[in-house]
Formats: sequence, C-alpha cells, structure tokens
Amino acid sequence: TSSIDTLHELFIENLSIEDLTGIEDFIGMEHLQVNDNLISSINVTTLSKLVTLSISNNNLTSLNVSQNAKLENLFCAYNNLPSLNINNNPLLSFLDMRGNQVPNIDVTGNLELKLFYCDQNPITTLDLSQNSILLNIRLNETNVTSVDFRNGNNSTVNTFSALNNPDLDCIFVDNRVYSETNWTNVDPGARFVENLAECSNADLTYVPDDNFEQALINQGYDSGPLDDYVLTATIEVITSLDVSLSLIHISEPTRRTPIS
Repeated sequence: TSSIDTLHELFIENLSIEDLTGIEDFIGMEHLQVNDNLISSINVTTLSKLVTLSISNNNLTSLNVSQNAKLENLFCAYNNLPSLNINNNPLLSFLDMRGNQVPNIDVTGNLELKLFYCDQNPITTLDLSQNSILLNIRLNETNVTSVDFRNGNNSTVNTFSALNNPDLDCIFVDNRVYSETNWTNVDPGARFVENLAECSNADLTYVPDDNFEQALINQGYDSGPLDDYVLTATIEVITSLDVSLSLIHISEPTRRTPIS
C-alpha cells in the first residue's frame, strides 16, 4: 500500500483490465485514466483528491462520484450507465457522458461546467439555464423534447449541436435571432424560442405573478427566467403545494391551449 498511496497519476488504457479492486487504496490519486478496458465497476469513493476520472469505453453499470468534491473532469462515455448523479461535484468543468442509458441528468448545480456532451442517451428534458459559462454542448441522438438554455450568456458558446432528436420542438434561448444565425446544427423541426408562449406544442398555464412563478421554480416545477407560464403537464399532477411567505398576489391561473 505504501508504494501506491502517494501516486498522483495513473494511465492504464486499453489493457483488457476487468477488475480494478485495489484502486480504493490509491488515496493520493488526482488523475486516473482507464479508458478502453473491460471494467464493470469501480470504487473511487476514497479518492478524495481526484480531479480527473476518465473511464470511457468500458462496461460500467454504475458510477458513484458523490465523494469526489474536487472532481473537475469526468469522461465516462460509452458505458452502460442507467443514471449519473453529479450533485456533489461543484467544480465539474468537463463532462462527457455520451453513449449511456441515462434518462435524466441534473446539471443545475454544476456552475463551473464548460463542456457537456450527453449524446446518445434517452434524456427527455434538459435544464441548462444555470450553466452561465457553458462553451460546448452536444445533445445529439436523444429523446429530448425541450431544452432550456436561457443562461444569460449564450453569445459565448462555441459549439451547440442538437441533431437527430425527433421529439425536440422548442429550444429556449436568450436571443432567438442570434441562435438561429449562429447555431445551425439542429433539426429542421426544432425551433429557438425565448419563452414558453412561443412554443407551439406546449400546453401552458398562465402564471402572471412573478413571486408565484419563482416559488414554482424554486421547487423544481418550472425553470427560469420568469416568463409568466409553466408547463401544464408539470403542475397538473401536483398533489400538495406549499408556497407560504412568497408574497404572492392571489389570482386565478388560466390554462392556455397549444397554438395550432
């Protein structure tokens, strides 16, 4: 153990490795690259110094990075991951999770994210509104129906690619004209819009009180910025709601049917 617990880097790629038992004692590890092997599981919960984990092209069915608070780079593309939780990785800057089976991914707390590739996953919705320094985004070949990219900083984006998403209708952006001019890697049926009211296929509920809508955003039933509408499908299944002390002006919300 004494010969490996001070090791900072390890690059063991394309070596037909199946079992990484023992890696948990490499407690000084900062950069670990084990791409192109046959690994089905890995325990990195003890590697508190880990900055880079690159484990693409393996057979992973689960990945726990909840104890890796210093993680900045995660490359786990082309595995068999059914889920991925990165809520405890606030420093994460690069995430490549292409070619997995993840149906939803929460990146709203990853404020340092600059590169995000989630192609070839069955993701249905994606909220990028909090990722204000995101430079490269790829979400090709997914099941996504809507993307919220109103992050207030769209003009700094280098790459935006959302091709081969047959169910994608509305991509919410800061400026529709800018996005139409600069982001051309989208399907013909996908449209850039600035608010829910412009999304033709959305069944919406009109919520004019900003404090009420903000309370819904805070509880995860809507996403910012404020635009006076919430998706009806999101709120019609709510069985209880506490919006006390929200300074809401009581009024009757109205439902808006889709634009034909």
